[in-house]
Amino acid sequence: MFRGVFEQIGKRLTQQAVKKAVPVVSAAIGAFFDTAQMNKVLDYTDVFYQKRFILEKGMRQNFVCEADGSIE
Repeated sequence: MFRGVFEQIGKRLTQQAVKKAVPVVSAAIGAFFDTAQMNKVLDYTDVFYQKRFILEKGMRQNFVCEADGSIE
């Protein structure tokens, strides 16, 4: 008799613990995927702006030389 009661209590406690843990586990998984996606975005933007800097470097140099009046 006591064994059956304790088994039912154990099952209920386990179910309640699992129900409470689901949002925490979901938040951890979501945070992991969000972090991974943001790292991909940051890598892309680093490459994009480095290429843009290199492409526009000549234009900026010409602008500075024209402003100084020291065109070669």
